[in-house]
Amino acid sequence: MTPQALAKLDLLATAEETSLLAAVNRHQFTLRRYTAQREVMAAYHTRLAAGWRGGTVVQAGQAQLAGLFSTQAETAMAQLDQAIQAEQALLQDSAMALAKLRIRRRALQDKLATALRLAENTALERAAQNRPAPRRQPPTEREIPA
Repeated sequence: MTPQALAKLDLLATAEETSLLAAVNRHQFTLRRYTAQREVMAAYHTRLAAGWRGGTVVQAGQAQLAGLFSTQAETAMAQLDQAIQAEQALLQDSAMALAKLRIRRRALQDKLATALRLAENTALERAAQNRPAPRRQPPTEREIPA
């Protein structure tokens, strides 16, 4: 491949690497957000359970609402767990794709460096072949035999 073609491929790989880095960052952010939401839900659920264990007297309507909220909170936590697992899988896929791309890009850069060296050597050889032979100086009086 020509150095120009390799340079274009490297440019495309750079754009793809930027895109994959953005995806990895996006997945990490989403994962942190889901984890924080799960921690908030777990803390609230723990507080609610501690309130029930305290033995305080509550009205039936409050108990019913608390039970409904507790059921919905458990459902939400299960959904968050699934979302966290899915996001971890996406993050892992993006990280693997990024690692593979970086390996491919290093190989491309090595090929480009080799192609540039070869082109330079070829240009030097052509220049050496196109040079006229060194001129021979006419003999001086000392060199002329008598």
